[in-house]
Amino acid sequence: MSKSMKLYTDSFHISSDSFFDIQDIEKMRATFNQAFEDNNIDIFVDDDFTVIYGDPYDDLSASALNADPFLNKYFFFPIDKLYLDDGSNKRDLGIRMCFVKEGRRGIKCHVFDIASEQYEKVGSWSKAQEFFGDKLISDNIRKMYPSYISVCNKISGQLEKRPHIVYTNQSGWVEGGRDWFYVPVSPSDECDLLYSKSLNSKYKMNPTRHLTHQEAFQKTWSMLDITDKRITLPLLSYTFLSLITSLMNYSSDEFPKFMICLSGNNKSLDRQGFANLFCNLYERKMNIFSLNSKYHINSDMDRKMIEKKSAKIRDGILIINTDTRPKLIERSLRSMQDSAVENLQLILNEKRLDKEFVLNLDISDVEISSVHVEQQRQNSDILSSAIFHATGFFRRIFQHEETSNKKKVEKYLRKRYKHFRKLIEKDDIPQEEDKLHMYSCLLIGLDFLLNPVKNELLVFNHEVYNEEAQAYVDEAVQLFQQECITKNAVSVVEQQPADEKNSEAMKEEHIIFLEKLFELLPVELPSYENKSDSPDINAWMDKKVESIIWINNSVFRMILLSTVNGFQELHEDEQKSAIIKYKTSIYNKLRSKEISVILPKNDDPKNSTVKIGTTEKDDYTGNRAAGTRKSCVVFRMDRRKAEEYLSSLKN
Repeated sequence: MSKSMKLYTDSFHISSDSFFDIQDIEKMRATFNQAFEDNNIDIFVDDDFTVIYGDPYDDLSASALNADPFLNKYFFFPIDKLYLDDGSNKRDLGIRMCFVKEGRRGIKCHVFDIASEQYEKVGSWSKAQEFFGDKLISDNIRKMYPSYISVCNKISGQLEKRPHIVYTNQSGWVEGGRDWFYVPVSPSDECDLLYSKSLNSKYKMNPTRHLTHQEAFQKTWSMLDITDKRITLPLLSYTFLSLITSLMNYSSDEFPKFMICLSGNNKSLDRQGFANLFCNLYERKMNIFSLNSKYHINSDMDRKMIEKKSAKIRDGILIINTDTRPKLIERSLRSMQDSAVENLQLILNEKRLDKEFVLNLDISDVEISSVHVEQQRQNSDILSSAIFHATGFFRRIFQHEETSNKKKVEKYLRKRYKHFRKLIEKDDIPQEEDKLHMYSCLLIGLDFLLNPVKNELLVFNHEVYNEEAQAYVDEAVQLFQQECITKNAVSVVEQQPADEKNSEAMKEEHIIFLEKLFELLPVELPSYENKSDSPDINAWMDKKVESIIWINNSVFRMILLSTVNGFQELHEDEQKSAIIKYKTSIYNKLRSKEISVILPKNDDPKNSTVKIGTTEKDDYTGNRAAGTRKSCVVFRMDRRKAEEYLSSLKN
């Protein structure tokens, strides 16, 4: 537990606003007295909540026979279990204790949260006057302490069945004893979840609370008018998507993480200006032209330091300025795949990054509205206000039976993803696989932003919005659809001899791909068990079905080299970009229901509709020693079905 985190303590008189009332205390008094009697312990909690020897109503009790029956002015007992949540797991922290006594103005309570190590040494409380004060525990009760505390321990063991109290030292979504909180925006609750003032101070997110949720939304939505919505809408959606990173379970093959790269130069608003306006969550200031290195990365650092810095920003965006630091790009890409990292990354780089699952937004040729920039710069807390309202609305999702825990919320978000993906997908237009995934995720972020303006009764309906929210979604879907269309930067069919040109031009690129592929592959392929004997092979047979083969993704480059004039002379980045787009186009066609020769990575029914681009990863390890193992990206194909498909085209 952080040294800066102080345990809760308070004193008050019982009232209608108290988190427990006189009936609760009377019930606890009866429980203790029954336990004392059952265990033959001569202690009794009287009606005025003083602790005395024995039962005063029994003539033969210790209380009646003792000249001084008084033991303690306060009746004290455990009321709640305490846990510490660091964002990844919960562990036992301690106990909340309550001391009560009759006062002039009614029943007075002193409540303390006690760490486990202190509670385990509970017998020394009477000596620890500097912690509790000499008025709470009397010297008279020392002799009876072991007996009294034995009952306390039994009662505390029963608290496991009750809602508990959670402390946290981590930002982002944290489950309290009863509700969920987005820390530090959601106010802490003394009987549910507590976090320190230092955490609130460290991750300053100061919303203008006098704005209604509708006003905060409209002012935030006006950010889209700063420039082309092809830039602003993905950035704003990405920010709100980042707020639920820990709830999405991005680490799976079926649901890969992605990042946005903001590239290019713009004199009116540079990359850091865009990043600060749209994606910086903490300590938002009028100065938008420099990154706050307290939260973000503006200098070179190794991967461990990146992950360490990233771990501190949970359910938010880590902005990384990679200009003139190419190694930082690779480290950032690798750190993004760490399952323990529960945030999203925004890369600022002069050039675009031609990588899978990187969404490039180029600001070079866009016009900037200086009026809108100045409005947002002068009111930097508007975005924080929208986050305050959106997270407040999202907390209600956990109160619904269908989404009452993290697993159910993850399932709910996946349903939203599938719904949005169907909206973007166009059967008659080739689309890039990784962009379909990224823009579908961005619509989840937009959906989160729209929470305050959706019809609340329809929040769990996967298709219906009110008219205002539906208009916003329709606009985004139309824009994102256009961005997903495959850009055929590389034409597989180049200038060829006249006698070959007409016949080749009539063929679609996926047919040419299959023909060239079978030219590359040997007639007899090695088995899975023997593939390690041939480290340079491009394919091998499946373990169980010989007609199914696994093929190394390197064949895409080989085929482009053999079919595209001048491909070898292209810059490395241009080659990578061309390969990605070519591979996506081939996957989409050969993975389609009509052809279906490229298969999911296994026969699990849940993979029947999964695109190959998200399930293609596999290890090529064979029987190599651990130190010499290699890995490659592969895909699975039904060879017999592919050959039959080519034969059918000739007939």
